[in-house]
Amino acid sequence: MLRRLINLFSRYSAVHMDVSLPGRQLIDQAGNTVGFVDAVRLRAGKLQVQGWAQSARLRLVLASNEDTVTPSLRREDVTTHLGLPTTLGFELSLPATPEMLANSDAPVLIITPLPGSAPISPISLQKKIP
Repeated sequence: MLRRLINLFSRYSAVHMDVSLPGRQLIDQAGNTVGFVDAVRLRAGKLQVQGWAQSARLRLVLASNEDTVTPSLRREDVTTHLGLPTTLGFELSLPATPEMLANSDAPVLIITPLPGSAPISPISLQKKIP
């Protein structure tokens, strides 16, 4: 009976949980800002990461799941404030439950720099979720 109750709560929380974590600056190994993670969100059974980056590719990894994108979303705010190209935005999404986050390594954002740019260390998205 207790196991059924735990499973029911797990399914409920996977669908209804909505937790947002603060963003962070993306800095290459030369100390240059190459982007920003605007939002890390766990909601509706998915881990979502949104932001902008001057990079060739971004990859989000959690357990055996991964999502890879090339920054291509329009970010007029980045262009207006920083004078950078408009298509630096990205959005990554993976299936995620509280149990997955508790029982696997922290999600990692792996950023492939543009050719000729300094390397960018992988970024752990580890945070305690209430």
